[in-house]
Formats: sequence, structure tokens, C-alpha cells
Amino acid sequence: MKKARRIGDDIKTLSTLEKVLWIGTILLTALLFVSHNYNDLLITTRQGIDLWKIILNGDYIRFYELNRTPSGNDVYQVVQGCAYSFLVYLTVAVWNIPIAILERISDVDVMNNRICLCYEKGIILFGVIITAVLIKKLLEDFGVGKKESNIAMLLYFSSAELMSSCYISSQIDILAMIFMLLGFRSYLRKKEAAFVAWFAVAFCFKFFSVIPFVPLLLLSTKNIWKMIRNGAASISLWAVIMIPFYINSTKNPILERRLASKLFSYDQNIFLWFIVIYCLILVYAYVSRDSDGEKAPRKALWLLCVSFTSLFAFGYSNPYWSVLMVAFWIMLMAVNKRNLLVNLALEAVGTAAYVLSKIIIIPECYIGKYQLPSLTPWNTMKPMLWGSILPDSRFRFENPIYDAIRALHETTAPRLLHSVFIAAFIAFAFINFPRDKEIKTPNDSGNINTMLVLRFVSVAAVCLIPIASLFIRY
Repeated sequence: MKKARRIGDDIKTLSTLEKVLWIGTILLTALLFVSHNYNDLLITTRQGIDLWKIILNGDYIRFYELNRTPSGNDVYQVVQGCAYSFLVYLTVAVWNIPIAILERISDVDVMNNRICLCYEKGIILFGVIITAVLIKKLLEDFGVGKKESNIAMLLYFSSAELMSSCYISSQIDILAMIFMLLGFRSYLRKKEAAFVAWFAVAFCFKFFSVIPFVPLLLLSTKNIWKMIRNGAASISLWAVIMIPFYINSTKNPILERRLASKLFSYDQNIFLWFIVIYCLILVYAYVSRDSDGEKAPRKALWLLCVSFTSLFAFGYSNPYWSVLMVAFWIMLMAVNKRNLLVNLALEAVGTAAYVLSKIIIIPECYIGKYQLPSLTPWNTMKPMLWGSILPDSRFRFENPIYDAIRALHETTAPRLLHSVFIAAFIAFAFINFPRDKEIKTPNDSGNINTMLVLRFVSVAAVCLIPIASLFIRY
């Protein structure tokens, strides 16, 4: 009751504009959530459900070997083995216990039933809500006021990168963010063991967690042996869980090696820029002090934000990985409330440009080839809401939006958009850099309200492109 009363009190403090934007955010989220399901989540769900069958048969150690292809061709018609660490599949399996039981005791097609598909996708919404709770707690630790904290929540839930990654591309990377935020909170509270432990769990969900972990490690201690000890501890959980699969399997049980090949083959010049910048960030973290009073937590947050965003600005990334940087941008904006207006503008323009550039480069991750038996086997989307409303012909790949996007792929448009994102990121990093004398920019409340509206309009315009492709036809 106390929590419900607290939420009610928070709602009462919202302005009329904020209430309208919250309603718009909830409606847009609901629409995208029930629109379709993406193949990565479908196959991971199938493999998670199959994990229970494998455990009951006593073949736990052969999980990766037995899951080299999905069971049944109604889920994902391309050969795709397990691509994640075991803890990811175990988490998905636990979430889908009701689905596994339903499949076992009934004739329900759990991979095509729309209610089941919504439940299976619900693990992502669960991750978003948990990360939001953690962000709010972190902002309390930073001493951020209720008004700024409420705005931060609105910005987080209505982020173009979060919506496109979680609700359009149905990615479970948000689960890794839960443990990174827990690790960051432990870091701020000087709980070294918990800091390392939470990041060790995050590492099992996403190898990228090493990117923010190392700068924090270098900032927290200058003792080389302690760095080595904590660094080794951060990967120990993954090693304990995964090494038995490597030893007992004739096949490589994890496909993360594909990432390394992409990083070095996609665009070596761009990736090398990331390495250069990341090394400079590490040097700065090491030579900096972790005892700068009130400035120390902000410095740690700034390092997290800049180190993660550098990967997406200067390295290779799949479109949906960008959700990993959203929380740090939002928190940095809330902490630096004196520059909220310019930060809003930079975040709105930068993220919209980034998502648009990725839509042009890899439209299949947003518009996709909807999964129908009569179509090509390389399908990326399974219709949910629209599958019950629109005829099959609507899900064919030929439409003017997709053709226009593919035409832009051959132009300089994606590079120009990505350049806008890089410029916004550099400006954002400069303005929010923790310094003794803060930069002060125009921060008129009327302009902030206008920027909030423009930001939401841009988010809706970008995120509704996949749905628009179903209605705008030749």
C-alpha cells in the first residue's frame, strides 16, 4: 500500500504536459509490444523451453550440442545454434516455466499462440521495469530531486533506443543492464566485493559489460595486484559455468567468436578508433582520483556513459545493442539538471539519428521479413496483433518504405546520420564532464517543455516505421 500511495503522490506532482507524455509513452509501448516478435527472442525462448527437457533427460552438459538447431521449423527457419552463455538460457527457461508446462500438458502451440508470445516477450518488459527502478534508486543516491527523477523516468521509458531495441527488435540485452546497474550502485557505496560480483553476473549475460567495468576498476584502485584479482574475479563465474560445456562438447558451445570476427572485418578503421578512444578513457580513469568528494560519483557515471557510447559511436555494433547506453545517458542528464535543455536536445537528435542510421543499414532488424510459410525462409518477424487483423499479403516484404530505405543504404545518408550521433555524443560528453566550475547553458522551462514534446514526436516517428510499412503499400 505504501508503494502504491507513493506512486500516486508522484503522479500528482507531474505537470499536465508530463501526464500527456506518459500516456503517449504507455500507448506507444503497448502498441509496439503487441505488434510482433523478433526471431532472436523466439529462438532463445524455444531453446530455453527445451532446456527443461534436456535437464529431465539427464543431458544437461550436452545442452549446446543438442541445441545446434531449433526444435521444429515453426520458429526460425534458419539454422541457428545457441549464441549466448548458459545463464541467459537458464533465466529464459525459468521465466518460461508456465509456457513449458502448458506445452507439456496441452496441445497449445506455444510458439504461435499470441497470448503465449506476449508472455514470452514479457521478460523484456520485466527487465525494463527493473532497470527503471534501479535508475531511480541510483538517482536518489546522487541526491537528484523528485522532479528531475520523474523526468528521468519519462525520458527512459520513452527513449528511441530502448523502444527500438526492446519492443521492436525484442532483445534481452536489457537483462545484462540490471546487473551492471546493481554493480554500479555497489561501486558508489564502496562495496568492492558486491561491485565485482554483480559485474561477474553481468558478464555472463553480455560480454560488453567489461567495457564499463574496467574504467571503474581503474578508477577505484591503483593497486595493480588488486586490479588483476578483481579482473579475474569478474570473469570467474562465466568460466565456472561455461568451461564444462567446452570440455564436454565436440562443438564450440558459444558463438560469441562471431562478434570478434565482425569487429575486425566490418570496418577496421572505425573499430580501431574505438580502441584508441577507449584506451584514452582507461588512462584517464587510472590517473584520476576516486576521492574527489561530490565530484567522484559523477566522474564514475561519466566514465560509464562515455566508455559505453564510444563503442556505438566508433566501433561495430548491431542496432539493438545501443540499449546498453541508455540508462547512463538518462542518469547523467538528471544529475546535471542545470543543462537539461541542451542535454535533451543532444539526446533527442543523437539517438534519433543513431536509430535511423541503423534502420537504413540493417532494415531487417526493424521492418523485417514477417514469418509466414509462403515467404522466403529468412524471416525476422512473427506477427502478433497485426497477424490477426491484416491479411497475409500485408506481411510481404515489398513495400515503398522498405524500398526507400534500401535505396538510402547506397547513399551517404547512414554515414551522415551516424556523424550527427557522434557530434551529439562528443558535445554531450563535453558538457557533462565533471569539473570544478560547471558549464551553464540556457535552461528555460518553456523551451524544456517544447523539447520534451519534440523529442516524443521524433521517438514516435522513428519507432512507428515498422508498423507504417504494413499500411503504406504500392
